[in-house]
Order: sequence, then structure tokens, then C-alpha cells
Amino acid sequence: MKPETAWKESPPQKNAGGLRRLEALLDFIPFSFNDFDALPSFPKWCWQPRESAAPLFGFGALFGGSLADAQALLSASASGIHAFGGTRFDPASPTSPAWADFPKEFFWIPRWELSPANNGIRAALHLRDGESHDPFVASLFELLNPQDLRQEPSSKQNSPRFAAKNRDDRPAKTAWTALVEAALQKIRNSHLEKAVLARESLLVADTPLPPFAFLQQLAASSSDAFLFGIQPTATSPCFLGATPELLYRRKGKKIESEAIAGTRPRGIDGSEDLLLGNQLLHGKKDRSEHSVVAEFLRTTLSRICSVTPDSPPAPSLLKLARLQHLRTGFEGTLQNGVSDTQILAAIHPTPATCGSPAAPALSFLRENEPFDRGWYSGPIGVVTSDSAEFAVAIRSCLLRGPHLHLYAGAGIVEGSSPAEEWEELENKISAPLLVVKE
Repeated sequence: MKPETAWKESPPQKNAGGLRRLEALLDFIPFSFNDFDALPSFPKWCWQPRESAAPLFGFGALFGGSLADAQALLSASASGIHAFGGTRFDPASPTSPAWADFPKEFFWIPRWELSPANNGIRAALHLRDGESHDPFVASLFELLNPQDLRQEPSSKQNSPRFAAKNRDDRPAKTAWTALVEAALQKIRNSHLEKAVLARESLLVADTPLPPFAFLQQLAASSSDAFLFGIQPTATSPCFLGATPELLYRRKGKKIESEAIAGTRPRGIDGSEDLLLGNQLLHGKKDRSEHSVVAEFLRTTLSRICSVTPDSPPAPSLLKLARLQHLRTGFEGTLQNGVSDTQILAAIHPTPATCGSPAAPALSFLRENEPFDRGWYSGPIGVVTSDSAEFAVAIRSCLLRGPHLHLYAGAGIVEGSSPAEEWEELENKISAPLLVVKE
């Protein structure tokens, strides 16, 4: 440890049971996604807001449990501490072996938070009552091994890649066509208005890929996205992704959310991009799909906000690196006493990931989807003592060694075409497929 390193301590907000927080700028240690893969301490997680270029890394666990229990501890602890976690898309559905290390709901408060800053690391250490920071700081320096990091070996500068040896889609294209047609039949013959069908694409690579290095490469081709990754244990798979979709963001009682539904690819030039965007803005099928999500959020937020939330009169275009979507934003003020647990219970799942109405849509998915979604399309994010930010865990994958599970979904409404929806799924996994050369 460098003798000049100064650690600034923030005490708990309440004396009994709260966590302390110590912070320091370690400007002599560079740090990257690749370095995070090398750390042997678990759980490990990463979170980067859509509007930020600075990732937040957390590792080691002082707490793991429900969102409500995590926030109870945070409310007694020093300000600035984050809990990170998420939930299954459908907590009532059976858990497959692939998702065995991801509970129905789980949030971690880390021993350490790290974020790159000024060619070094801004480090935060969290301590319980009576714990000395000295052994933890010594362990951090041993883990980071600054002498090796300063040398920046060439292996760390190269972006690791691998080649896929095979691919197995669940459902396969023929089965997908039958599934979409079954959903359309259900929509015509019942009060089901929309069903969001998903696909799992399994790829096996010629070599294992470090998950957080994979996330860094995914970020390079996924602008305007929330980046996330969580690996619970050394033997667990890592769930990671670059999602464009905010579920909600809360600061105090102020809340914002957004409806994102309706998709087109980006054009190869400005003229084609404008044409595709206009098709999206004025297409009957896309506007119908989007309006279901927007109306759900407007109605749901009105129930938990003190007044009807503000929203624009018409959707706008959210233009991403490879795709563009219809977007409607909402802002409101929560009623007194509404918790994040209550917000999630009210707002998830939205028609953008499940369908509408939710009950028949979920029933259809449970009966017909041929795989376990796990945490895919569930809420994932960070909370502090006075704020929360959750994204929808789409554009995501589960990675363990050479085994990669890619997930994508498409909203099925009257007028949907199985072939066009299959092409939309391909567009939605195009970013990770750039990293994984088929």
C-alpha cells in the first residue's frame, strides 16, 4: 500500500447495524474490464448507466438477499453504497440447471466498489461495525497486483475473440413459425392482445471467453445501452448484456420510465435510415405494439403516483447503433410510502417483455416457450439509500466458459409475420454475434 493513499470515511446514517464506507483514489493502478475478469473474489458485478461512460464494479459480498432487506440495510448505512441485483422474469416458473445460481430475487451489497478514474481506480470499501480497513486494503492491493497491471502485457491489450462451432436455436425456425401462428390464433380467439415470444440461441465456442472482456466488446457495438454483468461464484455462469431499455429510475419520490416497443434496423445511409424511421413512426403494426406498452405504463404509474405522470403526446425514435425503436417517456411523483419492491411488483412484467393482458400472456408463455428465461427480460439494476435504477435485462446472454446462451424476443400482435419476427430476433443478437464469429 502506498503510504500517501488517503482513505476518507463516511459513517453509517444510523449507529446500529449500518455499514461504513471508505473511499480513496488509487491513481497509480490502471483498471479495466479485462482486469476484473482476473479477480478471484466473488460475487462480481458490473453496472454502467445508459447515459454514462463510467462503469461501476463491485465484488465480494457483505450482504445478499431480497431487495427489501438490502434497502433496509442501506437506509442505516453510509450514503453512496450500492446494492446490485435482479429477479427472474417469471418467479413462478421452474428453474433450469443453467440458471441454478440465480435465485428468484437477489441483491448483493459488495465489500468493494471500483470505478475507473483519472487513469486509476476510485475505490470504496464497505465495513461493518468493529472491522478494521487495513487487512481489506492489503488484500485489495494483492488482488490487483499493481506491478503486473502497470506493465500492461500485450494479452490484456488484445480483445479476446472466439469462433462458434455450432448453434442450436430454441425454438428452431420451423417451430418458431408454428409458435407465432399459435399466438396469433390465440389473439384472434381470446382477449389476449399481445404476446412477447422469445428465443434462446445456444452457441459452443472453440475456447472459453472471459465474461467481462466479452461485455466490454459488446459495449463497443452497443451505444446508448445499460451495461450489466453478474457472476455469483467462480463456477457460475455470468449473466451479462447491453440493454437499451430503462424500466424505471427513481430519485427520492421522483420517478421516470419509458415504453420501448416497435423495431426497425438502422439504414446503411441517411436516406434509408430516415425511410426506416418513418415506417416505424407510421406503421400500424408497430404503433399498435407500442401503444399497448405505453398505455400499460401510463395506467400503472397513475396508480402509484400522486398525479397522472407526464408523457409526450406521441412516441419518438430511439436510435441505437444497429436498431431503432419507438419510445415514449414518463415522469411522475410517487405517492408517500411507495417502495421499490412495490414499484417492481406493479410495473414488471410490462407488455414489452410479456404481453397484454399479463395473465393470459404469461399463461401462454409458460405453456409454449421451450426454454427457461431465467433473469433474461427481468428487472436488473442498482439501488442506494435514496435512489434506484432498473433496466430490462434484454439484449443479454448467459456465458459459462465456451457455452453461450443468447436471448432475444419479439412482440406478436395482429399483423405480425413469423418470418419478419425471426429477422427481428436476428437483428437483436447481431451485436454479440459480431464478437462470436459463427
